[in-house]
Amino acid sequence: MLAVSGIVVNNGRVLLCRRRGGTYYGGSWEFPTFEIEDGETAEDSLERNFFDCLSVQVFGLANLGAVSMESSPFVRFFLYSAEISGNVRPEGTYNRCKWLKIKELAHYRQSPACVTAINALQNL
Repeated sequence: MLAVSGIVVNNGRVLLCRRRGGTYYGGSWEFPTFEIEDGETAEDSLERNFFDCLSVQVFGLANLGAVSMESSPFVRFFLYSAEISGNVRPEGTYNRCKWLKIKELAHYRQSPACVTAINALQNL
């Protein structure tokens, strides 16, 4: 499976979203992460899903690399830094979003995708 995560930083805080209960890893927090559909690029997936799931436009995408998820090596995902315009309103997969300082991330139950992304970013 291929997925993509958008890491959005604003005023020294990162955007973290909580997965809705009843979804895969429901109740855990992560950078906005989406499955890439067949025939879709990672950038297209981010643009579509940030609009559909968070009601914002995404721009300024920069590829930070690709990693395999530590807990599920068959899942490979791409990390992108991103900027957004508009007010975040979670829908669909996510039911809550917060802007957090990096040091606050440890206080939130993170999805495996988020843990993998944080570990990968520390090695850049």
